[in-house]
Amino acid sequence: MSLLLRDVVARILAYPQLLDTLRLPQVMRFLEFTHRIWPEIVGHTGQIPVVLPAQPAAFLSSVLSLPSDNITLSWLAFSDMAATYHAEPPLTSLDDSFRLYSNDHRIGAEPLNPPIRFCTRAQCKGAKLGGESLVEARLYTLQRGVLPVFSRSLYCYSCNTRYFPNYFVQEAHNATSRREYYDSSIPEFIHVTTTSYVESKLCTYIEMQMAMTHSSAESIARVYNLALGGSDIPNASRLSHQLDGELVLDAFFYHAVLRDKA
Repeated sequence: MSLLLRDVVARILAYPQLLDTLRLPQVMRFLEFTHRIWPEIVGHTGQIPVVLPAQPAAFLSSVLSLPSDNITLSWLAFSDMAATYHAEPPLTSLDDSFRLYSNDHRIGAEPLNPPIRFCTRAQCKGAKLGGESLVEARLYTLQRGVLPVFSRSLYCYSCNTRYFPNYFVQEAHNATSRREYYDSSIPEFIHVTTTSYVESKLCTYIEMQMAMTHSSAESIARVYNLALGGSDIPNASRLSHQLDGELVLDAFFYHAVLRDKA
């Protein structure tokens, strides 16, 4: 038995209530899901909370089919293990659970948050960001289909700058304002439209299809919807998950610009 499993068994034995209701596979799924939604659990402080926040707790209760009392007790027993648990690459077997329950609990299959909590403009002197906005969106991927996500942005009231996961926009209320990216690297998930992100791997696939087979944007979208973007369990979302030619072209453009900038 591995050290991890021994530790899990010891903790279950230490909590009689868990011993009666929790099985080893459920504990491992608890660790896997908490790893995936860790940013939602620790929030902007980065500190492990003593009590699991209500929203992640409700999500875990749904995806694990466990009563809330068991989730609360599991957090007490395994929170420190969850903090150091690693599952790389992300377990795609969890994606269907996110498809079913993300919309109800507003927790996405991938975290999409600004990388900073304080304004970077010199005149603001590190002002704390506020004005949080959470927008339901779709993440188009090459191998995992279309995933439900929520895009979070924060606002600086001192300089009217809004910070998104990939970039920030000064004078965000101005129609002529432009995106400024945090660094020269290409984001793993590129923010293409307000409610759409496209994985950089899928952008590369789009480029190859256009360059090597001279496929049109509409043809690429049709192939994706038929062969790559589907899943046995559809996303429980009000948003359409069909890729269209316009979004293909937008993704191609943003990826090309970011690659040139890198």
